[in-house]
Formats: sequence, structure tokens, C-alpha cells
Amino acid sequence: MSIRVGIVGNGWRAVTWRRIIQSIPHQFELVGTVIRNPGKRSELTDSPVFDSTEALVAAGIDLAVVSVSWASQPDVILELTRQGIAVLSETPPAPTVPALHALIESIPKGAIVQVAEQYPFHPLSAAQIAMSNSGLLGDMQTAHVSIAHGYHGAALIRRFLGVGIEDVSVRATRFPVKTTGGPGRNLDYAGPEVEHGNQTLATLRFGDKTGVFDFLGASYFAHIRHRRALIRGITGEIDHDTVRLVPNRRSPIQYPLVRREAGQEGNLEGAGLISITAGDRVWFENPFVEARFSDDEIAMAETLVRTAAMREGGPGFYGLDEASLDHAIGIAIEESANTGQEVTVLGSDWR
Repeated sequence: MSIRVGIVGNGWRAVTWRRIIQSIPHQFELVGTVIRNPGKRSELTDSPVFDSTEALVAAGIDLAVVSVSWASQPDVILELTRQGIAVLSETPPAPTVPALHALIESIPKGAIVQVAEQYPFHPLSAAQIAMSNSGLLGDMQTAHVSIAHGYHGAALIRRFLGVGIEDVSVRATRFPVKTTGGPGRNLDYAGPEVEHGNQTLATLRFGDKTGVFDFLGASYFAHIRHRRALIRGITGEIDHDTVRLVPNRRSPIQYPLVRREAGQEGNLEGAGLISITAGDRVWFENPFVEARFSDDEIAMAETLVRTAAMREGGPGFYGLDEASLDHAIGIAIEESANTGQEVTVLGSDWR
């Protein structure tokens, strides 16, 4: 039996959520979308439209995806949880540190709220995390991540290093850069050919483990700004898609992380990612091969599946505590870059 899902919001990300849900009908059924702006309701033609969360809940939903503005997220999350609905919230669940605390304090006891931090579930990142957490690389030391901004980058760094809700000292700097731009969210090239932006570098110190946050805004779309992660333990490292190990000091070994894609040459299994392997092990398998998702859609769908499983008694994967810590780290990166001062984020604030 499929899980009945409702969506609140109709922005760019909400459109993607609708497409994902409709692409795996054996797991999920889209009940409808809440659009509070009357002038926008007629624009939506691929699902029923509701004018309030109360109307959506009355239609019978098991789970709600909240995809509205940062400022609106807390109120909508509270509306739904007070009606007994499990919630998957977009990142971040509230815009500021005080708003995060207020949300956590107001959530009904026992409410199910998870946050759709998809980056650790991107196939390559998921494979890298599985490998770094397996012990194969030894005790983790550093993670240099140039993949995503703010809270997304913080979430990846903590997962690569195996760090939980702990204190972190942040020191950041920012400098101007230029790059040849790529397409925007609408996949057009209407923007300037040369984009002016800022690159932010930050060190995140978690006790004896260090993360290096490295982000340029143009990296999301610029074709010549490669996303990468360099993850190092005592006995090995992952350099993007290359693994290097020293099982003994005289005989280092190296092998690639390999993507297996369906639909290439004579393959008739569909189109899209099947798995990521390294050495003699499978480190990631795509559970949505038939849906032909992009890597980001695979990751988003995984957060939806895990929230549905939590509703049935399964474990959480990224609750308000972790989401709040990572957003606080992202805010601290900006504060440090603006002031030149070290900023400390206390894990005890979010436990």
C-alpha cells in the first residue's frame, strides 16, 4: 500500500518533489498541494490544490513535505505536527538560531519531523560516507569539501568525519572570484557569461578532527567548477572518485569508485545509475532505478522513504537537532567570514 503524501508550497523545489512522488507510485501517492496564494492555484495542473493544511489533512495524508520559504517553515511545521502529521521539511527548518530554538521548544511531544538534507544521500557522497564510516580508512582525520553551501556543506563534513552533535570552532575567510557561468535553475543561459562572486573558505574544528569548507556559489551550475571531496583517515583517503590505502607501509594500493549506469550500449535495464563500487565491494545501490532519477532526485527520494519508515517505527535520519546544528554552523561560517573572528558553536545547544 502506498504512502499518501501532501506537499505544502509551489516553488522550484516543490515541483521536483511532485515529480519524484509521481514517479514512484508503488511507494507514494500524491494527494495534493497546498497553495495559499489564490492567484497561483490555477497554475498547478498536475495535482489537486488545497488552500490550507487543514484541508490537506482532511483529504487523508500520512506524510507532508513542507517546501515553503525559510520564514514560513516553522509555522507550517507546527500546523501539521499539531494535527498529528509526520513532516519532511526542506532545509533549513527555520531561518535563524532563535527561530530554530523556538521551533524545537514548540514541537508537540512525539511528533515526527525530519529535514530533507539530501546531500549525504547523493550516490557518490553516500558511497564515500559508507566507506569512511566502515573503518577502511582508519580513524578519520580531515574532510575537505567543495560541494555545497552552508548547512549542506556542514552536514557532509560531519558525516564524512563521523562527527555527531559536538562543539565546533569555525574560522572563515571570503574573497572575490570570477568564473564562466553555466545555466540557471531554469536551464537557460540568460545570465552573464562571466559571473562575479565570492569564494568562502572555512576550517571547522571538531576536537581532533578538521573539516575544510570550500564553496563558490557558481559551483552549483558552472561547468568548469568541479565539485569534490577529499576525505582522509590515518590509513587511507578518498580523493573524489579515487581510493588510496596502505594495508602495509611498503605496498600502497589505489582503485577507483566506479559508477555502473543502465542503458549504455546494449544494456536494456533502463536508464540511470545502478550502483557505485570500489574494489570488490558495492558501496551504493540505487533503489529507484526504474524511475530514472538524477542523483539529486535519488537523494531527495531517499529522504522521503526514510521519513515514511520513521512513521512506521523506524529510526530517524536527520532530525531538528542535527539540522539546527548544521544551520548554526553555516551561520557561524558567514559570521566569521564577515568579522574575521573565530566563532564557536556549542553542540550542547542542540542536544
